[in-house]
Formats: sequence, structure tokens, C-alpha cells
Amino acid sequence: MKGVKGKGKAPAAPLPAQKLSYAAVASAAATMVPPKPSPPPRASLVISCPGSTSANSLVAQAAMRADLMAYVCTEALAAQPAYANVQVSAAKWTPKGNLVVFAGPDTTHEQLLSASHILTSAVSSWLNTPESSCLVACANVKWSKVLINGVPLFAAGPAPGPASSAVCHASLVEHNPAYKALRVT
Repeated sequence: MKGVKGKGKAPAAPLPAQKLSYAAVASAAATMVPPKPSPPPRASLVISCPGSTSANSLVAQAAMRADLMAYVCTEALAAQPAYANVQVSAAKWTPKGNLVVFAGPDTTHEQLLSASHILTSAVSSWLNTPESSCLVACANVKWSKVLINGVPLFAAGPAPGPASSAVCHASLVEHNPAYKALRVT
């Protein structure tokens, strides 16, 4: 390499582009494993006291460990022959002070809801306060929030003014077929 200034090696020749054959691509695709579908969510129930404050909730959480509450609920269900097939696998406290009770793998939402009175009485027996009678159990369902733009806020007619939520709901049902199919609670 006469006449080249500087030190170092000469640049390497680029590698030729490698093309994959159809057979190689097909065999690689055949060995790929499709992702496993996620299991359906377990049935769960929320046990709450509607009139409780955050201080009451903290006292209840300190008095009852969530894993112990799952055991207490399972024992209460096993003591009732009609609900022996309903099982509780876990429980946890929410930041708002509600107790979420999770069903076992073979228990449905309907079975768990039908046994809610047994679960609330089992939990209330551990509270030892007069407020324990106000426990309420309901299905733990995911909530969705919909933001809809362009809904008139003022009612038309002889008495113009702010429209009530019922008037807004009726307007959405009347003018939006997709909204009509939603279950609004």
C-alpha cells in the first residue's frame, strides 16, 4: 500500500446481502409458537361500608389482614352446605378501604354474588363495631368512562336553561345509534 498516508487497516470489503429462501422463512414460521391467550379474569366481589370514613377504613384494615379475611370467608362458605362449591382464593384492601374478595378458579360471578350475604356476615363478625351492619357487597366490574363532545348543555323550548342529565341522555339516545347500544348505569 504505497502512497497511502495514515495508519490502520484497509477497509474490509462489504459482505454480500444474504437472501432467505421461501423454505427457510416457512420453516422458521412453523416453529414460532403463537402467544397464549390470557385467562379470563376471576370473579370478584367488593365489600364496602357506604358511610365509612378513611379513618374507619384504616381501623378496619388494621384489624383484619386481607389474607386472613380470605380464609374466614372460605370457612364461612364451607360451613353452609348450599355454598360449599363457592370458594374464595384471595382478598385485598383497596386504597378507599373496600375489601375485594376474589373467587376460586371454578367459581362464577353468579355463584359469588349469591353467597354475598354469607361473605358480608363473615367480614362483619371480625369488625366488632356497630357500623358492621352497613356492609354492602357488589360485583367488582371494571368501569369505563366515555367523553362525548357536542352535547347541548342548554335545553331548548319555552324555559331555556341548563339541561338535566336525563335530557342529555335522551338526546344522545335519540341522535346516536352507537350510544343507544351502551349500558348506562
